[in-house]
Amino acid sequence: MRVINHTGFDTADLRAIVRAVACHELEPAKRRVAVVEFRRSRRHLRGYAFINGRHSCIYLPPDADARPRWQLAALLAHEFAHNRGMRGERQMRCDSSRYGCGSAAEVRFAWAAELPLRKAVPAATKRKAKRGSDADRARLARVDELLREWERKEKLAKTKLARYRRERLQIERRLGSGREGGAR
Repeated sequence: MRVINHTGFDTADLRAIVRAVACHELEPAKRRVAVVEFRRSRRHLRGYAFINGRHSCIYLPPDADARPRWQLAALLAHEFAHNRGMRGERQMRCDSSRYGCGSAAEVRFAWAAELPLRKAVPAATKRKAKRGSDADRARLARVDELLREWERKEKLAKTKLARYRRERLQIERRLGSGREGGAR
């Protein structure tokens, strides 16, 4: 299973929730190839999935860590049902359905409350190399080497062009000498 995260939440936490729901909802063959993508949403927790597909996309609002985890688990189960081939959105969303968001889902996914959903720690930014560093010297040497190589190729190309122009001229002369009068 692959989890792609474009949100401000920790990928490991999202992966743990997805894995827990997928163990209940997807058979092993579908679980191996499943792709769950998390994207940012402004307000609502929502998602979509392809019928009989392997890709699901979940939109998480900025306050998803403050919302009950069972809602995210229920949404994942709903989208995995689409991946398994279920249709009938209205029937799937009703409270009595296994994939609805009512009180039955709250009880069914109560275990999800224990799982954490933390904000991601921002990655450290790269520092710029100081002027005159070893990296700059190595890059300069590499650029010089490439420049020499391409200058050699340019010289070779000019030689080849001159050769083929001469050959073309010779062929045109031979063809021209065989003509019987007439304008060119």
